[in-house]
Amino acid sequence: EAQYHTNPSFEGGMSELNKYIKKNQKYPKEAQRADIQGKISVKFTVKADGSIAEPQVINNIPLLNDEAIRLVSNMPKWKPAILRGQPI
Repeated sequence: EAQYHTNPSFEGGMSELNKYIKKNQKYPKEAQRADIQGKISVKFTVKADGSIAEPQVINNIPLLNDEAIRLVSNMPKWKPAILRGQPI
């Protein structure tokens, strides 16, 4: 018997995830004043119910980390991973 597995996914795929980020990000004023910019990578767990848990910044950019965590923490639920027909 094959073990059918899918990865977690954002509803609508990467294009919808990018739209969510652009619509909901709030660039910190302190970072704007200091001309600080960059890409933040955040790792997180998608739980069996699709909710987000344990978001952690991977690359530290002061003044941007808190907004990255807020943005990820407030995402709509994802489609969870599926293993043998069950969400995990």
